[in-house]
Amino acid sequence: MSQAIVDEYFELWSQCKYDECDRLLSRNLRFEGPFDRFEDSASFVEAVKRLAPIVKEIRKRKEFVDGPDVCIIYDFVTNTPAGTVPIAEWFHVENGKISSIQAIFDARPFAAMMTGGH
Repeated sequence: MSQAIVDEYFELWSQCKYDECDRLLSRNLRFEGPFDRFEDSASFVEAVKRLAPIVKEIRKRKEFVDGPDVCIIYDFVTNTPAGTVPIAEWFHVENGKISSIQAIFDARPFAAMMTGGH
């Protein structure tokens, strides 16, 4: 069940259908990544929407499932100087909703874009 929920979320997210993703997220979603932390799904979805202009493609490479925990490793392909960035996301599902997401990736290519560095 956890895998089906995360797979549906990931498919919608990779197609930039962010508002549709929201129904799969707990209202009290905890998100942690290199740049942001959120304690609710609404703030997370609004932040993710800002990624849409740079998303060129999302390519899933591997998925691991351990009960309520699902880990997806994917290539985040951008139309920016950051290029393609491998990302691992660890999802935890409770009561039929994604209750937490931890994103792990090398943030340096994005940090350079934000500061104007190379």
